[in-house]
Amino acid sequence: MKSKILYIDMDNVLVDFSSGIAQLPRHVMEHFEERLDEVPGIFSLMSPMPGAVESFKELAGLYDTYILSTAPWENPSAWSDKLLWVKRHLGLIGSGVSTFISARPGFQTGRRWLLTLSAEQPDNSRQPTRPP
Repeated sequence: MKSKILYIDMDNVLVDFSSGIAQLPRHVMEHFEERLDEVPGIFSLMSPMPGAVESFKELAGLYDTYILSTAPWENPSAWSDKLLWVKRHLGLIGSGVSTFISARPGFQTGRRWLLTLSAEQPDNSRQPTRPP
């Protein structure tokens, strides 16, 4: 394990949010207006920021690297879309583990939740865990 930890935000750091918006039909943009992050599937449409994937891979080789993100409460597909984005663009980096840390406190507990992906876990066994 590397000794230093690096946290990297996902939205508009790794992921170009505007690239997903650019792919939306006009009627969808008008319907969601100021709530574009609530469009179902919006996060699956997004491209990486220029140089973000290469930079992430380089940094993951130097630090214990964690991805910070959150999902809008009114967009149930957001977490799975973000997870699939990480798998598609970043894969399982470094030690084979990528971690999401929610930037939004848990609804009931006020605590943050971790979602850890491991190469050793089958897709259906991932469970959110509460940090210490």
